[in-house]
Amino acid sequence: MTPEQLEFVYALEEHPVDQLRSVLDAGFDVQTPFDGRSPVNWLTEMYSRSDRFKDCLRLLLEHGATLDDPVLEPVLLDDGEALAAALRAEPALLEHRATMVSAFTPLVGASLLHVAAEYCHLNAARALVEAGADVDARAAVDDCGLNGHTPIFHTVNSILNRGAPIMELLLDAGARTDLRLAGITWGKGFEWETTFF
Repeated sequence: MTPEQLEFVYALEEHPVDQLRSVLDAGFDVQTPFDGRSPVNWLTEMYSRSDRFKDCLRLLLEHGATLDDPVLEPVLLDDGEALAAALRAEPALLEHRATMVSAFTPLVGASLLHVAAEYCHLNAARALVEAGADVDARAAVDDCGLNGHTPIFHTVNSILNRGAPIMELLLDAGARTDLRLAGITWGKGFEWETTFF
């Protein structure tokens, strides 16, 4: 990686918004992939989860980046109002399934509520629950019969217990805590990939 790319990756991992803005304003190309990933995917795949994530994503989008799945934009920006408006206009979005690389709990065949829970985005989660999202929606099961978890699984694997408010929201909405899985693969594709049975 070039020094510019390394600085960019650091900014995407640690979320220093001003530093990221400086890199982008200096002309960093947010549409050209490097090391096999688009700049926006570098951000969404990184290990860190912070309140500044959405500000970093907004900066990338303002500089021309695009998400692989545009439906996820209001969820990843934690924009509850925009998400609620989108759900009113197209209620079928509650059934939308997404697949993203995730450093934590898998986001394969995941509902929008899984994504909101993974990124600890309470405004988006609240909009989804209020619109009638299934709090016990199952993610996809892989070829080995693993995963198939519900959104609440993402709340227990969050850094610094950031998912606690969403866990409370899901529990208040009737999310089940007695579901059992054959297993779940955490951090799939990363060097810390671990399967729990």
